[in-house]
Amino acid sequence: MKKTNNKIRKTIQKDLLSISVPLLTKAGFVRLNRRLLFYRERSHVIDIFEMRMSRPGYNTSYRSGRNSFEIEIGVFFKAAPHPMGAKKKGILGLPVDSVAGCHFRTRSRPNLFLRDGIHSSLWRTKPWKLLKKPVLNDVESKIKTFFLPWFDKFDDLDRVKQYLAQKFNPDEINMEGNKRSAESWGYLYTGSLLQYL
Repeated sequence: MKKTNNKIRKTIQKDLLSISVPLLTKAGFVRLNRRLLFYRERSHVIDIFEMRMSRPGYNTSYRSGRNSFEIEIGVFFKAAPHPMGAKKKGILGLPVDSVAGCHFRTRSRPNLFLRDGIHSSLWRTKPWKLLKKPVLNDVESKIKTFFLPWFDKFDDLDRVKQYLAQKFNPDEINMEGNKRSAESWGYLYTGSLLQYL
């Protein structure tokens, strides 16, 4: 059974790479070793795109077991230290080696019928033969319409500074002119980021 699961897992990973590599490579991303992690260096940030297969005891789901997966993206500001103070050298010699170490990060939920639970950010994969096409179509769509455009928010450093300066004032509005929303910018890992920009 374990060999069968490993074979299915490898098939899912291969299929995910077949859809994501062309899109991410075209956008300037590079794959890190053999992991399902890609990064791209820009003038003041490192963009990270990470696909993670579920792990037993961590984010294993009751529907897909260890073969469900999630996608999370993040931005690491090169001028700032690691949010938790880590010193270990990672991508491009900076102290970051995954989305978990990014200053901003976010994820997108799968379409409702592909979710591994109604509030889950995991894609359902069982049975893969049946779900392969809709899952890959959904991932492709999310890369094009959500993940890649999200990184564009960080092109303008002045907008980022403005957002950070307003973040803790609930009466302020965000860059789009709407009520401030954590979802539009993602999860901010450290409130001290502004002093380094």
